[in-house]
Amino acid sequence: MPRPRSIVPSYRHHAGTGQAVVTITSPSGSRKDVYLGLFGSETSVIPHGSTLVEWKAGQKLLGNPGCISINEILLAFLRHAKAVVFHAQWHIG
Repeated sequence: MPRPRSIVPSYRHHAGTGQAVVTITSPSGSRKDVYLGLFGSETSVIPHGSTLVEWKAGQKLLGNPGCISINEILLAFLRHAKAVVFHAQWHIG
């Protein structure tokens, strides 16, 4: 049985350059390597944390941009229905 994939991108050593690297996966599935500086240095550990925060925020913000949720549809309908009822009551008296 294969080992389960880690959800959080790991801080690792790139042997060819000696730099720290993290691979970020977008919601669409594409991957991007982000080089952070000399492996093990303070200048590479701090950007790793901020890169993870940006990655997590991007996942929440991007989600699936082409789709609209059922909740959004229902909220739009309720707003519309309230506006129609208010308008009708205002004209009737």
